[in-house]
Amino acid sequence: PLCFSGSAAEAIEQVVRQMEKLPRVDTIERRENYLHAVVSSLVFRFKDDVEFYADEQSGLLHFRSASRLGYSDMGANRRRMERICEWLRAQSNFR
Repeated sequence: PLCFSGSAAEAIEQVVRQMEKLPRVDTIERRENYLHAVVSSLVFRFKDDVEFYADEQSGLLHFRSASRLGYSDMGANRRRMERICEWLRAQSNFR
């Protein structure tokens, strides 16, 4: 998880802004402290579920990204989440 300061809603808003920069992203569910999006792969349009949960009480942003199909995504989910976390850490309220 990532640490954040401020409200859960602010943390999720920053996540949404970062997710909007990625191609082929569809938001499935968005709440004040939660985001579920689906990212489709470029060639075969495989779908990956990406979720974020901002726990305001602990100040932690939990996240996961998982392929719906197949045995391996060749590290795509890990790279995506590392990139998003890098972007978020560049924001003043994430560390």
